[in-house]
Amino acid sequence: MRCIIFMALVILPVAGIAQPGKSVKGKTTASPGGYKVSVKLSYVAPGEGFSFTNNKGGNITVTQSNTPVNFPGTFRPGDSVTISQTAGPRTVNFLNNSQAGIILNSNMLASGDSGAPPGQVVIRGTLEGVPGARIILQNNGTDDITVTATQVPVRFAFTKPLTEGTTYKVTVKSAPEGQRYVVSNYSGEPGVASANSFIRVYGDKEIDLISRGNGDSVLGTFYESWAPCIDKALGDKGRYVVFISQARGLCGSTGQYRQIYWRDRQTGETRMITRSPTGQEGNGNSFAPVISVGSMYVAFESYASNLVSNDGNGVRDVFLWRKTQDGGEVERVSVSAAGVEGNSESFEPSISGMGGHVAFSSNASNLLPDNTRVDGVNVYLWEKHSKQITLISKDPKTGIGVGGSRPSIDMNGYKIAFWSYAYTLVPNDNNNLWDIFLYERNSSLIGLPLKRITMAYDGGERNQGDESSSRVVTPTISGMDGRYITYATTATNVVPDDNNKAQDVFVYDAVTNTTTRVSVDNNGVEGNGDSPQGQGEAIPITANGDIVAFTTKASNFGTPGGNVVLYNLRTKKMIPVSSVTGTYVSTPSLSRDGRYVAFGCGTPLDKRFASSGLFVAFTGW
Repeated sequence: MRCIIFMALVILPVAGIAQPGKSVKGKTTASPGGYKVSVKLSYVAPGEGFSFTNNKGGNITVTQSNTPVNFPGTFRPGDSVTISQTAGPRTVNFLNNSQAGIILNSNMLASGDSGAPPGQVVIRGTLEGVPGARIILQNNGTDDITVTATQVPVRFAFTKPLTEGTTYKVTVKSAPEGQRYVVSNYSGEPGVASANSFIRVYGDKEIDLISRGNGDSVLGTFYESWAPCIDKALGDKGRYVVFISQARGLCGSTGQYRQIYWRDRQTGETRMITRSPTGQEGNGNSFAPVISVGSMYVAFESYASNLVSNDGNGVRDVFLWRKTQDGGEVERVSVSAAGVEGNSESFEPSISGMGGHVAFSSNASNLLPDNTRVDGVNVYLWEKHSKQITLISKDPKTGIGVGGSRPSIDMNGYKIAFWSYAYTLVPNDNNNLWDIFLYERNSSLIGLPLKRITMAYDGGERNQGDESSSRVVTPTISGMDGRYITYATTATNVVPDDNNKAQDVFVYDAVTNTTTRVSVDNNGVEGNGDSPQGQGEAIPITANGDIVAFTTKASNFGTPGGNVVLYNLRTKKMIPVSSVTGTYVSTPSLSRDGRYVAFGCGTPLDKRFASSGLFVAFTGW
């Protein structure tokens, strides 16, 4: 698929539980001198007391909420401290393993969630955000707590207990400038206090300039940067992105050719991945990077001949980069299983979730082992483990490759959507127009008959609209199970009441065999301009098919024409991502759940940098 999107799996960290007579060991930081060790509890009811000891023999009792109590004496740098609960009406849950550590250069504070008396509950949760960001949260407009984000999710608990069954609402009172945080329910009935009530607060920089070098070095602009693609990792953090740049000096580039870069938004590291085995930059232009579920694999096309050994065909090839500790390794995909390089160009890669499969287009005629006849550009599937290549766009009767391109593969490598003008791929294809087809393999890896998905709403064939006969189309398939496919057309009979005489965005559901137009406003009114704004633009979609992103010329979607928007099929709401005028935006890329959108813009959007370029926007979905 093109920038595949998959469903997120949230795994919450388990904080250390200190029970009477037991302890949990861990590490914390501190420095030279005599330092205090103390315990602070979220809630202590009148008359309650919680007792603790440490491994040095000190004992304390905490009788007040949110008030640190110091152990007697001081501790030296290098001392290992472990705090254990010895008594109390309830077991204390120490947050983020703060009850054990090594004294280095600061006092040690063990923060504990002490729960609430019977019939009452404490609202708990985790915070994920920009490391170092201090977020003030409120519950029901009071009970302020401050939580500082780290590299991993941080557990917190509100101070004031609530009567079980009463309502609550957690809000973000303040966050650092330029950051946005969202509160969502994780367990328990939303907004109703119970022992199961648990929330997630997550956020990030509202907009992040990604077309830059290591750290904060800005090299190049929007006009030297292209095709951002954001990762589809579990947790949907939008951490890794790949992009094209011809900026001189970026990771040592001479600026002579377009190179592909991989960036870690969390650490600020940027790598040029189009390098030879000895580290030289690619000696030809590279295009179309697509990243796997995590950060491990990137597929791309390139004219460079020095990325792998024995590249002598003098044409564009498809490659697969694998992340390694010392930079990365590049493998050529567009070669036969016997290692024979393609005798013509290969391009338009789409990568499966874990990088084990790459679908691509090729004009080569020698990639198959049995000398199968292929006419023109066709779609192929490459399998990393076996190096086998399968022809996808073939006539089911003759086995001849009859043409296809722009493939998009699902996460598991079982389904591929592609575009073709061929009329023999399925029976009864009589409209003499392009169509989009769905290829599927079963569990035995046997290809099933192709399915044509670009049909009229009444079951007939799609009409031409006002499209030219040489139109280019790019389908995008959803990640997890390939159920949904997006595309754009000016055809007027894909859905009823299509009267805007414009290009529209559609989502096809392979399970229900239905198509929905998503280039409509919150009231279902069709757009007053083309969506997307250009021909052949990819339209990314999330794994569950809920959210799509696209550029639009329409001015009735809550933002001026010429911007990027999101549409939620579940809520039927349109959300603007950008709102600029007098400049350009580029085709967007979506993260796994649509929480992040990557796109290019011809004007500066990140207030930290006075540069146009490629950006990642945190949507807050």
